[in-house]
Amino acid sequence: MRARVPTTSSLRRVATSPAWWLALTLLVLNDHVLKRVFSGDLTGKMSDFAGLFVAAPLLSALVARTRRARIVAYVATGEGFTAI
Repeated sequence: MRARVPTTSSLRRVATSPAWWLALTLLVLNDHVLKRVFSGDLTGKMSDFAGLFVAAPLLSALVARTRRARIVAYVATGEGFTAI
C-alpha cells in the first residue's frame, strides 16, 4: 500500500486562510502571554477554542482526501479535545 501524500491544494488552502492564521496567533499568544497574566477559565477555554480552529483544518488537510474523510478528521479532532 502506498503512503498517502497530502495534496498541495489542501495544505495551501489552510496556509492561506486568514482565519486559520488568526486562530494560530491567538493560540500562541494565549498560551505564552495571556495565561501568565490572566490565569483562569477564560484563557483555558480560549486555548481550546483556538486549538480546534487550528488542529481540525490542519489534520483534515494532511490526512483527508474525500469529503467524508474531512468530516471524520473534524469530528476526531473535536472528540480528542473533548476527551482531554
